[in-house]
Amino acid sequence: MPEIQNFFKKFFIPSLFVLVSTPAKAQITPDNTLGAEASSITLNTLINGANADLINGGAQRGSNLFHSFTEFNINDGQRVYFGNPSGVQNILTRVTGGNASNILGTLGVNGNANLFLINPNGIVFGNNASLDVRGSFISTTANAIQFGNQGIFSATNPQAPPLLTVNPSALLFNQINQNNPGKIQVQGNGQSLRLTSDLIDTEDGLRVAPDQTLALVGGDISLVGATLKTAGGRIDLGSVSGEGLVSLVPIDKGFSLAYDGVKNFGNIQLSQQTSVDVSGEGAGDVQVVGKRISITDISQIQATTLGNQPGGSLVVKGSEAVELTGYYTLSEGLRLHSGLFADVYPNATGNGGELIVNTPSLLVQDGAKLVSRTFGLGNAGNVTVNVDSLLVSGGAQFGTGTFSAGNSGNLIVNATKDIQVIGTTTDTSLSSGLFAQATPNSTGTSGNLTVNTGSLLVRDGAEISANNFGSGDSGNLIINAPQEVQIIGAIRISSNEQYSSNISTRNDKRTAGNLTINTGSLFVADGAQIRADTLGAGKAGNLTINANNGVQLIGTTTDGIYGSGLYSQANRGSIGAGGSLTINTTRLLVKDGAEVGAGTFGVGNGGDLTINASEGILVSGVGANNIYSSDLNVAASEEAIGAAGNLTINTTELIIQDGGFVSSSTSGQGNAGNLTVNASQRVVVKGINVFPSALLSAAVGSIGTAADITINTGDLIVEDGAGISVRSLGRGNAGNLNVKANSIRLNNQAIINADTRSVNINPNKEQATINLNSKDIILRRGSDITANATGENVIGGNININTDILAAVQNSDISANSTDFRGGRVRITAQGIFGTQPRNSLTPESDITATGANPDLIGNTEVNTPDVDPTKRLTELPNEVIDASTKFSQICPTDPNPKPLAKFVVTGHGSLPPSPLEFLTGTNIHIPLATLEEQTATSIDGVVPVSNNANPEIIEAQGMIKTANGEIALVANAPQATPSSPPTAAVCPVSR
Repeated sequence: MPEIQNFFKKFFIPSLFVLVSTPAKAQITPDNTLGAEASSITLNTLINGANADLINGGAQRGSNLFHSFTEFNINDGQRVYFGNPSGVQNILTRVTGGNASNILGTLGVNGNANLFLINPNGIVFGNNASLDVRGSFISTTANAIQFGNQGIFSATNPQAPPLLTVNPSALLFNQINQNNPGKIQVQGNGQSLRLTSDLIDTEDGLRVAPDQTLALVGGDISLVGATLKTAGGRIDLGSVSGEGLVSLVPIDKGFSLAYDGVKNFGNIQLSQQTSVDVSGEGAGDVQVVGKRISITDISQIQATTLGNQPGGSLVVKGSEAVELTGYYTLSEGLRLHSGLFADVYPNATGNGGELIVNTPSLLVQDGAKLVSRTFGLGNAGNVTVNVDSLLVSGGAQFGTGTFSAGNSGNLIVNATKDIQVIGTTTDTSLSSGLFAQATPNSTGTSGNLTVNTGSLLVRDGAEISANNFGSGDSGNLIINAPQEVQIIGAIRISSNEQYSSNISTRNDKRTAGNLTINTGSLFVADGAQIRADTLGAGKAGNLTINANNGVQLIGTTTDGIYGSGLYSQANRGSIGAGGSLTINTTRLLVKDGAEVGAGTFGVGNGGDLTINASEGILVSGVGANNIYSSDLNVAASEEAIGAAGNLTINTTELIIQDGGFVSSSTSGQGNAGNLTVNASQRVVVKGINVFPSALLSAAVGSIGTAADITINTGDLIVEDGAGISVRSLGRGNAGNLNVKANSIRLNNQAIINADTRSVNINPNKEQATINLNSKDIILRRGSDITANATGENVIGGNININTDILAAVQNSDISANSTDFRGGRVRITAQGIFGTQPRNSLTPESDITATGANPDLIGNTEVNTPDVDPTKRLTELPNEVIDASTKFSQICPTDPNPKPLAKFVVTGHGSLPPSPLEFLTGTNIHIPLATLEEQTATSIDGVVPVSNNANPEIIEAQGMIKTANGEIALVANAPQATPSSPPTAAVCPVSR
């Protein structure tokens, strides 16, 4: 404590000399407004064991006693008391002169009555000012006090009080003149912060008896190193500018003040270690109402529960802004912070009270705090903030928590415009943040954290979290930001340690809360993270992202160690299972080393990862220093016993490029999860950037098996060294790969594989299977489809291809080979196969193989194509050149102005080549038919024979007929018709 006191004296006292007002006139002068009932002063009267000046007289009206003075000042060291006649409950003192009152000594009541001090010109309480009031004390620069319908007691229009027998009901400002209310200033030595859990110390500063009201209501209010205290009572600070009415309602704890009748407010400033404290057996109530409210220089407002009674409320209302600023480190682990505190202290069983802030603009910065906490058995109260804009920066902290058996309260932040949470303290020891959490060794439950805002920004190592590092359950974290959520960057704590900006729910021993973000767009960059983890026996919470306008995850920290991302994990040493991770959005971009991951590093299983992106997904690139690829993954790590969850992607198109990958993997005892992609338009996997782009299910050095990959899409395109793989490089089996697509294209060393490299104790067990179903499958430029195997007793896998057209060219292979054991099986069903064929070994050509360790261990290759001979039942065409004049009759038109007749041209492989000895030229048949003029129909008696052969021969047309509707048809057997008129001339006459 001496260290703290020396710090206060050194840091604060020199500046007090600037703030102290001019010395008070040692004068208390009654005026003549009360006539025969004027006040009188008796000097040097023994009161409470010391000499004091006693004020008697006044006008008593029922339980009210009225005094009136032209000057009212108390010197430093002077003690002035009001007498308290029998039956008097309220003593009301007005100052009607033109000067402010300077209270530098002790002001008290020799009894239990409430004391009102009214001076419209201002009131100053000096460094050594104190109160000795057993009732409530209300100091105001209002013009008058109203008494219901009975009238007013005015300091600016002083009259003898009428019959004012009821309790005071309101403070009236600017009742007659238009001047702003006078200021109220309280000065002190800045040494009265309560640093222990003892009951409140009421010896210093302005204090009233326990469970009473201390109110300062006037113009601007300045508290400089001041002390305002009441144990379990009420403290009210209200700053009014211009006209207004502040209502007074008698309650058990004195008076409740309401500001509904005030339009404009003044400023309130707490500085230089000011302490406003209503802590007690049950915390009291604090209300601060003004325009701009500033709490700086390690000043505090405390409403702490120290015993078994419930706490009251701490309410701050700023019509323009509220600002909390500053902290100071006394020693390692011991800091003092400016701010608002509603706590439950050690061993206290009473619950803490609510903490409420209403203002358009709230700034909590430079290590300041706005918190409700429990260190005892009672529960912490809720924290509710209603603002337009909120800024939390410089290591400031904001929220609710438990350090003990009591439960944390809930934190609710409503910001109609925006919230910014930025940075750390200058020494990086404290992150700025919004918290609802439980610390290690606590047993209570951490509360819920709800954020409702237009847009949210978290950056430079700041945090929003609902964590429980003790043995209780975590609360849920819900963020509703219709415009956008941005989480950006990290802060370096030391040369080898940094802290990412994050939004998280974590738990050590019990169930972690769920984390839900509902927003327009989500942007996570430069190593920032959103996490729902378990650190111990508890299950991780579920992480759900709903972003109507897209999700962008970009980049890593500058050193590439931490990727930007979304994570749901069961971490190292944990027993509990990971939660699910679900993304519902239009477009998802994962770029430059960013990650979306659901995994397990412990005993529990990993959670499922589900992505629904209606417009598309792009996974692209690698991070700084080429350490990590961009990826979507579900994984069971090397230390894991539990299995990885499933990964399901539903979208229109999935593009994986430039070293990005989508994977399900296991490196431990647990199995990898299944990977399912439903992309209505296409899946594209392409390119290499340090790492090849891949869609992967892998068991690497593990006991667990790789999972299945299922792809349902329109077009599947794999190219430029990229791959799709289900493989095992450990003791577990590879998974199966199932693809259903309209088309499959592999180009430029692309691969689809289900390879296995392990030891299999069962020599009869087949390995992974690839099932491809597509209308056409094309492999080009060294691309492969493989289900190969390496290792003792490891059989090659299975490849099943069902397609209309299969083409493999430029040394593109389909293989189910085994290096050390029996080859696998390749089964192909296709309408046509081009460029490849089954072979007993790989060649520089495009091959279909199922080789084994030796020729005796060769596998099976089965190719099924339609049993059709394209030359069967064709009729050989004649080689002679046709004389067209022998095939077509010359018809002369009967119209005197005939239309030109048509041409009949036969070229190319539609019928005849230019020469019987030459190849077909590929020119199409061109037969523009003429429209015959109207003629008398000719009767045709021929009958067109119909073959009964189930497989009719293809026969050259031998003639034409004209049907009843005038169409011309080519027929195999020309009918023998009898002309109905004589033959026409061979040459038609020239039209004239």
